[in-house]
Amino acid sequence: MVDLGLVQHFLGMMVSRDMCGPKVYITQEGYIGRVLERFGMSDSKPVATPMDKDKPREREEEEEACDKTLYQQLIGSLGWIAIGTRPDISFAVSYLGRFGANPSRQDWVCAKRVLRYLARTRYQRLGLGGNMPLQIPQNGFVDAYFAGDTGTLKSTTGYILLMGSTVIQWHSKRQSITATSTADAEFIACATAIQELIWIRHLVSEITTSTLELSTLYNDNQAFLSTFTDTAYKPHSKHVGVRVCQIWEIIADGKEVVIDYCSTERMVADGLTKPLAGVKHVVFVKMCGLS
Repeated sequence: MVDLGLVQHFLGMMVSRDMCGPKVYITQEGYIGRVLERFGMSDSKPVATPMDKDKPREREEEEEACDKTLYQQLIGSLGWIAIGTRPDISFAVSYLGRFGANPSRQDWVCAKRVLRYLARTRYQRLGLGGNMPLQIPQNGFVDAYFAGDTGTLKSTTGYILLMGSTVIQWHSKRQSITATSTADAEFIACATAIQELIWIRHLVSEITTSTLELSTLYNDNQAFLSTFTDTAYKPHSKHVGVRVCQIWEIIADGKEVVIDYCSTERMVADGLTKPLAGVKHVVFVKMCGLS
């Protein structure tokens, strides 16, 4: 076995270190450059956000189709970037991926807009680590955009999980069942986030000797949070009811996760459920640990 020194490249990601501190930075600037070149967008006009506020609608029959294979290849390339180091494009990629079976020219233009955004932010790095206390805090933010999908009226789940101040997991996805209220949409999103948070807690406890603090999952919906004290709340379907009972049991147990309120301005996961305007998107990028 040969010691190759400190890691510098891993699965297409470039790894660098803060020489004055314990922080590590990862970036996919090389891969992003190759994707831009492959799709002829290296010299494209940059934009400030990955998706316009008026996101694309479901394709109508009379709309012109685009090259389906090329569109899917682009979405696949963007998906690898979104999963690896760029939570700021996760919603845009997730949303555009819904049209992969029948993309239109409008969808293709929107997908290329993500490339134009990456051309501007190609060198952004995701910061990891820092000074960790003996008791590692693992918290998260979860949000839902009720009936955000115009075609199906299904809601969108977004959550982001942190270890200390470091973002370690993020997720943006259209919910598989239709929520009939904002509270139901939040419960569906929260159930997914809690499962992932508990899994990460168990993983950390197995591979380290650090003790874990009680995790806090933050949400900005008062109607959802009131259900923990209002026993009169009844889910609108069994599918949601199962998730409600699961969350209530975990919170009542009080050993791993609690849920607390945070304002919408501090809700990091907001940018994982819908496109944000310029100023809000800049704040979202900073809260995700990108620099």
